[in-house]
Amino acid sequence: MFSSHENIVALATSPKESTINLIRCSGPGVFSIYKKITKKNRVPAANSITLSVLYNPKDNAVIDQALVSVFKASKSYTGEHMIEFSTHGGEMVAKKLISVILSLSCRLAEAGEFTYRAFINNKI
Repeated sequence: MFSSHENIVALATSPKESTINLIRCSGPGVFSIYKKITKKNRVPAANSITLSVLYNPKDNAVIDQALVSVFKASKSYTGEHMIEFSTHGGEMVAKKLISVILSLSCRLAEAGEFTYRAFINNKI
């Protein structure tokens, strides 16, 4: 079964057909991941969108420039802290960003896991 104590990540759009990828992260440590990927010391205000450059913390290589949406618990879809990265489309950017997020204490979400978290947190 799903564990709600872990950070999860998944691509929420079609990887081949989209001009914009939406990569969703949910869990207790997603704000730490945000700080590492954006090199920012502070998390933006809840329910906000900021333009950020995304970096690979291991080599400081730029992954993409993206709109980053911040949702704080309990006012997110899952009821947990949540970050959504709206990046340029195509497979390469999505794969790179998800790979970096996975290396930062996150795991791939299983099918239906975001909705499951919303259910157990009384959001639906």
